[in-house]
Amino acid sequence: MNTLNEILTKKDYAERSFGDKRDSRQISQNSEKRLMLKVFFVLFIVLAAMGDQKVLNSLYGGIPKVISVGAIALAFFYGIYKSDYKSLKKILVPVIMYILLLVLIMVYSLIIWILGFTELSSIMRGSSKLLYQLIAVLVAVSGVYLFGRESIKLFFISFCMCYSIIMLIEMPKYGFIESVLSIFNAVITFGEARGYARMLEIHDQTYVMGLYVVYFILFAPRDTKAQRKERIICIILSIFYFLVGMKRIAIVAAGLAIVVGLIIKRRKNLNKIIIYIGIAMVVGFFLFLYTVRTGSFTTFLDVTGINMMGRDSAWQMAANYYEFSPLFLGHGFESVDALVKSWAEQGLTNKPLPLHNDFLKVFIELGFYGFTIWLITQYLVYPIIWLKLYDTATGCVYICILIYMSVTFMTDNTAFLFWSTMALRLFPMAYASGVEKTKPAAKWNNPTSREINYRLQEIYEGKS
Repeated sequence: MNTLNEILTKKDYAERSFGDKRDSRQISQNSEKRLMLKVFFVLFIVLAAMGDQKVLNSLYGGIPKVISVGAIALAFFYGIYKSDYKSLKKILVPVIMYILLLVLIMVYSLIIWILGFTELSSIMRGSSKLLYQLIAVLVAVSGVYLFGRESIKLFFISFCMCYSIIMLIEMPKYGFIESVLSIFNAVITFGEARGYARMLEIHDQTYVMGLYVVYFILFAPRDTKAQRKERIICIILSIFYFLVGMKRIAIVAAGLAIVVGLIIKRRKNLNKIIIYIGIAMVVGFFLFLYTVRTGSFTTFLDVTGINMMGRDSAWQMAANYYEFSPLFLGHGFESVDALVKSWAEQGLTNKPLPLHNDFLKVFIELGFYGFTIWLITQYLVYPIIWLKLYDTATGCVYICILIYMSVTFMTDNTAFLFWSTMALRLFPMAYASGVEKTKPAAKWNNPTSREINYRLQEIYEGKS
């Protein structure tokens, strides 16, 4: 006859076995739900990014980007369903600091618009562009909230899929051999894209691929064999799509960011180095703007034989609309767009092309003080926050990708492109979401002689 102990033991085994099956089934269901969440997230990003295809972009402009709101909706309803406040808490400060900069730009622009009696249409245009920027930020926030550091990889998969689809769509027009030769010619001539290669010159996504090249080379995890293999694959893919898009300034920017990252990332005093780099960039970009105003920068490029492709003419025309002075208050956010359109209407340019200089663009729109706030916030305040609230590695990620983007700001219009805005916010925030803050170890304080005597007396009285 079984003893009571054996009966209880068997019963316990049965319950444990049932519990294991139930737990495994629950884990399987959760995995399926997470997979579906990832699939829908990637689908929204791919569909939104497809709007950058040349034909679609000429027909609909930035309208397809609205599809990315689906990713924000996923995060919103997931938050209501799961009540995952822990993940939200990890990124709460970055969310606030990103949105606060947009609010500052909006408030400053409102002051300019009111003082300058600006037309309502210009105010509405500027406000809508700020809303556009907010959506880009929230897309990055949604990805990190849902998937943490893995969101970097999911966005990368999305852009690779989008670029591949566009390549397949465009190839039948030119044929396989002609398409390959077109890409090869664009690479070896360093940017002379024609035919098929021209159709693949998708500015925004190409700049984002440059960010991925920098990230995968410098910061992608490589502790395990699987991580090292994945990193190599991602480096190859990111470089391939980066070269397919072929933006010359982006290649220079990526090279500089990688060199700086390799030099500084293992330095012991990295925190101070990051702050010094931020200060140097604030000062340096004021000097850059001054050289643009005086024409010294254009003269330097002419001497070195670099083709400005008409940028210098646009900068000279813009000189009539600003003064490099603390007294210059600016014309309001997105006023430069209206300015270049007026040039086209007056026949001064063939079509309303961007100014191709984001530092000059921001200075004209936000004036001396708004430009200063914009610079200091991104190049000093943000690095300090990443370093103080997270860790040195996160600060290094941010400063390296900021170096890359800043070089492109000098001769292109990437500061307010949708995916570039999203990616610049994504990388440090996603990286920071994987940082676990450790509590400082308790310090040992040697007891005083009085404390020792008191403790010995307690032990003696307890024994007696």
